[in-house]
Amino acid sequence: MKRIGLTQRVEVIADYGERRDCLDQNWIKLFSDLDFMPIVLPNITQPELITRYLDALALDGVVLTGGNDLSQTNSPRAAIERDEFESALINYCCDNNIPVLGVCRGMQMLNLYFGGELQNVSDHVTKNHIVNFTDGQSYSVNSYHDWGIPEHLLSKELFACGHSEDGLVEYCQHKNKPITGIMWHPERFNQDQGISLTIIKETFL
Repeated sequence: MKRIGLTQRVEVIADYGERRDCLDQNWIKLFSDLDFMPIVLPNITQPELITRYLDALALDGVVLTGGNDLSQTNSPRAAIERDEFESALINYCCDNNIPVLGVCRGMQMLNLYFGGELQNVSDHVTKNHIVNFTDGQSYSVNSYHDWGIPEHLLSKELFACGHSEDGLVEYCQHKNKPITGIMWHPERFNQDQGISLTIIKETFL
């Protein structure tokens, strides 16, 4: 059974003075149903500990899940510790040829890591819309993001595989590495689940 690492969002619980790592339980069900072993990853920030931790886990793949804005957006919903961990995680995966799937914020993270940029967008929060794939197919997906990637801001190391009808890149892959990004949430079932499952399987099998 392949071991797939899942990153976590950071939630600030002011009443307890805590910053908590957390993950939607649907992620565990989704990957367990696909016969993968989901491994929940904490937001570690010490570089030497990250490497030892990941070496010990021997992951077969990684998902950069959604939630939190990226620090580059200067949003109050950003979590610098998560940015630091996921940046080191992507670097580790690239060095060790480990497949990565970036979901929503995760795709944004991949684009920034490889030198792309983000743009504030409208009409992409809590709604469904069509994504037109470059192979001619179209699918209805969910949408929960107010930062997006127009074609001209996509990293030169990535190529677009699907666009929303307003021209934003919603699905991309790396030109040379086993890295994929999607802007919708496969763990939430209000979308064409079949294409999400296909992309997950193609990424990790």
